[in-house]
Amino acid sequence: MSLERMTWKTTLKLSTLGRSMGNHAKQKRKKRRAKARSGLQTPKRKPSELGKHRKRNRHHLIPKSRGGSKSKRNLLLMKIIRHNEWHKIFGLMTLDEVIELLIRVRDAKKHQK
Repeated sequence: MSLERMTWKTTLKLSTLGRSMGNHAKQKRKKRRAKARSGLQTPKRKPSELGKHRKRNRHHLIPKSRGGSKSKRNLLLMKIIRHNEWHKIFGLMTLDEVIELLIRVRDAKKHQK
């Protein structure tokens, strides 16, 4: 591109190419990329919700896919990591089903002795 054809926009772009990011911005970008790779990316929130429930997810006691509602009675705030682990272990089981499973495991352990 010849110098006569350069506009102020292209010169601005060229001048910012050589600048390096600060450490803080680099760290934030690394964290975002790591979250995206691990599948732990948090859902986007409305501006009114941003400060309320940081690092927490809404867990449906009766999953939406099984007819659960969005009512407060069916929701539980959980830390994101715990919420992900819950679903890795129990899948889409309801709370009552999880309790029954744990009781059966406990009883099976008692009978092994």
